[in-house]
Amino acid sequence: VIADTWPDVGATFFNLNDLHDEYSAPEENSVVAMDLYNTASLMALSDEEVVSSLHRFLARSEPGFRRAKVIDSAVVRAPQCATLFSPGSIRNRPGQVTSIPNLFLAGDYVRTNATHGADGLSQERALVTGLFAANKVIHREGMGRPAKIIPVDADEPQIAAAKALNAYAKANPLIDFPPRRRGFLAYPRRRGLFLRRRGLFLRRRRILF
Repeated sequence: VIADTWPDVGATFFNLNDLHDEYSAPEENSVVAMDLYNTASLMALSDEEVVSSLHRFLARSEPGFRRAKVIDSAVVRAPQCATLFSPGSIRNRPGQVTSIPNLFLAGDYVRTNATHGADGLSQERALVTGLFAANKVIHREGMGRPAKIIPVDADEPQIAAAKALNAYAKANPLIDFPPRRRGFLAYPRRRGLFLRRRGLFLRRRRILF
């Protein structure tokens, strides 16, 4: 994942030499795919400008690419190809199992309780929930071979600690954002850790910024 690209644009990159057999031979050149998200502001750029910028971003994240030369490239533009979900909307999404016995839902809009790691993603969620729905049909009909859905590895210690801290902060709000006053930024009262600093003091065990 590359976060430091254009403002408000997210990016992921994949080394296809490790993912596709057709590029796995030792003599193959490096083949990299990059996906960009929230790219409305980039649609006016030329393909050459996009490729040049992505090469620079990639080299900044992976120094091994600094001396690499782009010998071939393709830019695919797909406006409005990904769903933009608002924070907290997951609670309103349907699950995969419905009240109709032989109807199961799949797609990036459904809510899952599985451990396959696709809960926060788009293409991956659509793929994995499709496999999950197919497995439900196979189980119901008693025929066919279920697809194997690989669970994700356990969180690394620092990720697990950050998740635990975030969950605690949501359950036990300690931060209060007062109305605008001299020397302070005004934010609505919120639950969780949202830190914007212009001043700091303590009062009644609440941290005010």
